[in-house]
Amino acid sequence: MPQLRRDDRYFYLAIVCSIIGVVVCFFAVIGSVYAVLWKSFYPHGPQITVTNASLTHLDSAAYAENTLDYNLALNFTIRNRNKGVRIDYRSIQVIGANKNYKSVAVSMAPFYQEGKNTTVMHALLQLQGKPREMAGVYSIDVMFFLRVRYDRVKLFRKIKGSPQIRCKLQVRLSSSNGTSAGGFNPTECKSVPGNQRYRIRAG
Repeated sequence: MPQLRRDDRYFYLAIVCSIIGVVVCFFAVIGSVYAVLWKSFYPHGPQITVTNASLTHLDSAAYAENTLDYNLALNFTIRNRNKGVRIDYRSIQVIGANKNYKSVAVSMAPFYQEGKNTTVMHALLQLQGKPREMAGVYSIDVMFFLRVRYDRVKLFRKIKGSPQIRCKLQVRLSSSNGTSAGGFNPTECKSVPGNQRYRIRAG
């Protein structure tokens, strides 16, 4: 039986290595194309901006049987930044998120939002505890827990997501009759990274 010479062995080894190299390059190109397409067509998450906030301290005599200390009224907008992509907001929960106070999550009504569209919303949070205060300004963190579905995406028709969005607010105390203290600066909220996600805390 004829045996392969050393030169023949090197020749076949070179062919095998070349084939492996081509296969590796092929999958590398496919992976790169997929990553570019995913980044290009994956929709942007909702953008939330708190346009106005009013903090009212509940009078202890009038609310002797009530354990709630503050009312926080929020006016905010939710914007769909995508073009040609509709967002189905299946669940929206708003909650005060800080160790110094707690609140019960407020649920907003589900709705659909077309692309390049902004929706104005209102929420009233009841806070129990003592927010941090400095020079008459209260620091309050508010969390938005969303469950959404993106529709009519070109390559990926339906994508679900559960973004969490955090707002760091600076609010002055309003008078007991609801008169705003003014001076609130609209605050653009930030998405919470995946490794820092929160759980909804019971009130």
